[in-house]
Amino acid sequence: MKHGPGLALNVYGASKAAGETAEQEPRSLVRWPHFVLFGVHGASFPEKILRAAETRPELSVVSDQIGSPTYTRDLARVIRALLSRDARGFVHITNQGICSWCDFAREILAQSGRESIPVHPITTDQAARSARRPNYSVLSPASLHAFGIRTRPWQQALRAFLKEKSAQPVPEI
Repeated sequence: MKHGPGLALNVYGASKAAGETAEQEPRSLVRWPHFVLFGVHGASFPEKILRAAETRPELSVVSDQIGSPTYTRDLARVIRALLSRDARGFVHITNQGICSWCDFAREILAQSGRESIPVHPITTDQAARSARRPNYSVLSPASLHAFGIRTRPWQQALRAFLKEKSAQPVPEI
């Protein structure tokens, strides 16, 4: 599939294409995940699902978009490892495995002890999101494996995220 600013679906796609163009510089290293990054600092999909589960008896989540959830701590660890190897070129970094947003939401709830909350699959069209996103955003790990680096499955990364999140002090209001 060819990429470029002239072939983008929308502003989201144009920004991804611009990033790829910038990455072609000789010093470039990392290609960011197109699906979802999650970590304890800043907004994240797991955080949104956990908040929604506090106030809603059931959730509806997109099931026709597939990607690889990626924990920011794992991303940082891999970037450090690549820098120590003086890596160059395109390197795709994601946690292992793929899932839909719906599958990810179900796993978030299951690992947080809220598996009794139903998660209903919906289509992207039903979600009526303003930015169009590709249905399949899985990046090949081959470039990462070429450096002898492997990441853990996204389910294990989610478990680590939830553990880290629960250890953080609750901010005072």
